[in-house]
Amino acid sequence: MRNIPRLIRSFILSLGGEGIQSGFHFVLNLILIRLFSAYDYGIFAIAFVLGGISLNYVNALVSVPAAVHMPRLKSPGAMNFQDVVFGSVAAVFAGLIGVVVSFGLFVTLGHGIEAVAGGAFVGLWMLRFHIRIAMFARRATGAVTLSDISYTTSGVALVASASPACLRRSPSRMSSPSASRCARCGCASASACGPRCGGVIAASGRTFHGRCSARPHGVSRVRE
Repeated sequence: MRNIPRLIRSFILSLGGEGIQSGFHFVLNLILIRLFSAYDYGIFAIAFVLGGISLNYVNALVSVPAAVHMPRLKSPGAMNFQDVVFGSVAAVFAGLIGVVVSFGLFVTLGHGIEAVAGGAFVGLWMLRFHIRIAMFARRATGAVTLSDISYTTSGVALVASASPACLRRSPSRMSSPSASRCARCGCASASACGPRCGGVIAASGRTFHGRCSARPHGVSRVRE
């Protein structure tokens, strides 16, 4: 019974953070439909769909194992170590997928900067997704919510600051590669900036002094 208020608080924070970022995505798509041509919005939508598909892979291969394994650890040092391991794997995987997406967009569209922006958007979105799951595994629900708020506010600010330049280049909804590039760059930058605010709080006060001792039977133990 004593854990019920904590569970309710965690549920409200998690639902609120998810609602904030989902609302940002929904409103952003509505705005882009009105501002962009069919070609521009189609490119943005393709990158968005590729990002959503990629999230399933990083979730199944890295994030879910981390969410299952990390909460079982009793030692904060062991949890920090596993967080670094899973995070490093997620970063490598996100980088590889980002390169693949960039190459595919370049071959399909023929625009180098646009392809790089799309790949960065997908890769950073995958990395942010894993960081969010890892913070849930560390029971840092408040930091996750703060990360969602940071992601949304930075995304709104970056897209809003890029919009005037995009509209000057495409004032009458004509096909303009720079328009969808601006939107993807804004979302990619938000994905990079968003987790940092919550991640700093989640990691504050946790100093990891690790030592691995190899035993005769080959099992290593991580100590603080």
